[in-house]
Amino acid sequence: MRGRKTLPDNVRELRGNPGKRPRNHDAPQPLAGRPELPARLRRSKNAVEMWEILLPQLEAMGVVTQADGPALALACDVYAKWCRKGTAALAARFQSLLAEFGLTPAARARLRVPKKAESGYGDFRQGPASKARRGKT
Repeated sequence: MRGRKTLPDNVRELRGNPGKRPRNHDAPQPLAGRPELPARLRRSKNAVEMWEILLPQLEAMGVVTQADGPALALACDVYAKWCRKGTAALAARFQSLLAEFGLTPAARARLRVPKKAESGYGDFRQGPASKARRGKT
């Protein structure tokens, strides 16, 4: 291996690009959307359960695409094997796969998610008294 792996642009954007490295504008853009559960995973109850746990979390974070299906399936497969065998090597492999998706505390600590813009309804729901307290008319 030669140094650290190159980060995908979406991860670099979430982290804030601290090294100010130029973005690869020619990088392929995978199709957005939910990857399908592979048929081979359906044979393992533990793998399916992990898929059903991880996929909604990844969708909520906005970091999963259709192209991520094989990597997610691998993580679920490793989890199922770890449930059967319980070895430290499988646990470490599963943790490294979770980190690839930003699903460990250390991986999340490096991400910066832009705050959602406030809708105009916040002031409406709080009523006119709250506007007056904040100095708004």
